Amino acid sequence: METFQIESITNRTKHGSFWGIVFIPSLLILSISVLTSCVDEEKGVLKNAYALYDQKNFMAVLDEIDKVLLEDEKNAEAFVLRGNCYLELAKNAFRMNDQFMMVTHYEDASFSFGQAISLDENSQAAYFGKLTALANITFEDESPGLLKQSKEKFPNANYTFKIFEGIEKNRTGDRIGAIADIKSSIDSGRISNDEKSLAIRVLASIYMNMENYEAALKTLNDAIAHNSTDDLAFAMRGELHDMLGKEEEACNDYGQAVVLGYIAKKEMLAYCE
Repeated sequence: METFQIESITNRTKHGSFWGIVFIPSLLILSISVLTSCVDEEKGVLKNAYALYDQKNFMAVLDEIDKVLLEDEKNAEAFVLRGNCYLELAKNAFRMNDQFMMVTHYEDASFSFGQAISLDENSQAAYFGKLTALANITFEDESPGLLKQSKEKFPNANYTFKIFEGIEKNRTGDRIGAIADIKSSIDSGRISNDEKSLAIRVLASIYMNMENYEAALKTLNDAIAHNSTDDLAFAMRGELHDMLGKEEEACNDYGQAVVLGYIAKKEMLAYCE
């Protein structure tokens, strides 16, 4: 099975207030002022978690989320944020070439997004996050059903989910169909920048596996033109240049990948000296 390191492309999405309308039974001895205080405190902790997330302090975010879930174990938004943290930690493990921790974090992400879905079946971010995690572990069991459910539930986001359709088609050997789906997603103009970066990288990976190196190189050039801080695209292009015997270009790409955070490629620079 060909695998893709598709990373965390789930955008941080804040849903509306999780609390909505709070019904307080008359027999429940709980004052409104106490309840409001608890809600405000929980929202404050979650706000702090988002700030830490933006600072890429993911372990600290997980600690803050634990506090939120201790007070409210049914907070779907907290589970989505926790899932996103694990996706980012999986990405970092991949960059360090730590396969065990990468898989572990993807499994934790899948569980967290699954919890969010069970609490809020209308959370598009949770569905997309879980599909992202599953695609990096295996796409054979749970994913096809979840993908079908996602498309039915979020018809306006079909171009987003077409990325995963393409991954699934490639897994089953339909590379032409996979390319068509992913290209339609890229060309739609209806996906986020992070999703577009993901789609372009997946497309390049398919071309590389097909040994269509010219198309792969053009696709990776497009990826870098779209996002000049995409360390994964630089690493992939470095590998492609390496395969094509373009040593100088490969070294330049590996060097840029390392500068941007892809630590595992640092060893390749030894051959460039």
